[in-house]
Amino acid sequence: MDRETFDRMFDEAFDAAVRESRPGSASSPEESWERVRKMLEAEKRRRAILRKLSMIVTVVTSLLIGALLFGQAQVTDAFRPFTQFFKEDALSLFRGSSEPTNEGALTAPPPDAGSAPVSGKSGVQSTGSAEEKITVYSFEEAVKLSTAPIFQPENVPEGFKLAYIYLFKGKEKQVSRVYLRYENGEGKYYRYEQNMQSLDSWLSQFFNKEANKLEDIVIGDNEVKVISDAKGKKTLVWTFAAGTLSLSGNIEDSLLMELTMLKK
Repeated sequence: MDRETFDRMFDEAFDAAVRESRPGSASSPEESWERVRKMLEAEKRRRAILRKLSMIVTVVTSLLIGALLFGQAQVTDAFRPFTQFFKEDALSLFRGSSEPTNEGALTAPPPDAGSAPVSGKSGVQSTGSAEEKITVYSFEEAVKLSTAPIFQPENVPEGFKLAYIYLFKGKEKQVSRVYLRYENGEGKYYRYEQNMQSLDSWLSQFFNKEANKLEDIVIGDNEVKVISDAKGKKTLVWTFAAGTLSLSGNIEDSLLMELTMLKK
């Protein structure tokens, strides 16, 4: 039998079978998909239950080990998967995750006594310790707030002017420190800090023998202590009234020396 005869006979048999067949109804595909969905949901619930049971077993085991070793329930490293689950599976979903890094500071450094005031208005500010910091912008205001004499420099270099004054009050509400800052508007500054304590007491509190160098000089009528740090930055300290006066800044050393030439 050749190929053409076979194809013709096959087509005739197929047509005859179609004519003699009876129409039937096919089942709805939704029923099959619904069965599949139920099976998937059941499997998902089963796995979730197993995960929770595994977590519970881990925690209980951790507590039992702690009780056995230390006589009471102690959480050991077996507790780690519990927190890891929240970090990796829960928190990272909303917040993301990253590896720890040492680049950059996590927080800004705290301001020192020379940091600029927040606003241009006088006022009281807490320093986070027992001290109370008051900001003023004139000697008239400062004198009214202090029972002790406040240093008022007579020699102010050209281009510099008083930026602000800090008065620090202790527990007894008496001024214990006064901070004067002068600026020229071009990034240069110098500052006086008046402490109501003796020079020896000031040195014992603030002078670091290992990191700094101390030198005694005489400038005008004043016996001055010159403190130099490792970078060569100088702080000049001398006795004023009943306390101690220190001077520092980012100006030339010669100008710092000139600023100490005043009468006691």
